[in-house]
Amino acid sequence: MSSSGGWLGTFPVGNSPEGIAIDADGNILVANFDGTISKLSSLGVPLDTFNIGGQPWGIAVNMDGTIWITDRSGSNTVSKLSSLGASLGTFTVGDTPWGIAVDADGNVWVTNYFNNSVSKLNSSGNSFGPYPVGRHPSGIAVDKEGNIWVANNGYSSGNSTVSKLSSLGAWLGTFPVGNSPQGIAVDAENNVWVANSGSNTVSKLSSLGNPLNTISVGNRPTSFGDFTGFALQYFVLGRR
Repeated sequence: MSSSGGWLGTFPVGNSPEGIAIDADGNILVANFDGTISKLSSLGVPLDTFNIGGQPWGIAVNMDGTIWITDRSGSNTVSKLSSLGASLGTFTVGDTPWGIAVDADGNVWVTNYFNNSVSKLNSSGNSFGPYPVGRHPSGIAVDKEGNIWVANNGYSSGNSTVSKLSSLGAWLGTFPVGNSPQGIAVDAENNVWVANSGSNTVSKLSSLGNPLNTISVGNRPTSFGDFTGFALQYFVLGRR
């Protein structure tokens, strides 16, 4: 879709696409639950398919084009690929890695859904943490100050919150949002947007976690990618 909401096209990828990311050249990378990664041009032209196995879920890309993918198959790992799809390693994280984000320093942040935690990997795959967050963390995003924001799904527990961590993993706050938040992103003004799949709403928070707005949207909104483009502009293209 265009920035004004106009329809531009529909493009085939693998079976059950889950996560999506954009690299510095504008190429689109899609994590397909069938064990593949689809790479498309900015016009939607298929460029390649990478067979990585497992059950890819979340996907992120850093400034040099390195691709990071969470695996939902039970391996509790994150895969690292070159921009051409070559395997650069597999790294162990917590139980059922879900969302993934890359910060400005190339560190990778992963939500561990059943550990109620977040893992941090440096660009070499060395692990730090895990850092505790809320119940069943799903989406994850990084703001331009390097803070980490996590959507805690709650899984019908009523604990539907967003956690904020420092770049070192220190707890900075927990903030209520709508029911069953899954997707989360940060915009250019450092506001935080949360897709609440259980209440069909999107919550907008300030950088301090103060509620700014709640918007009614369609049925079960969710995203495990960066749905505002902030990560592309600030962490991939380096426009900070």
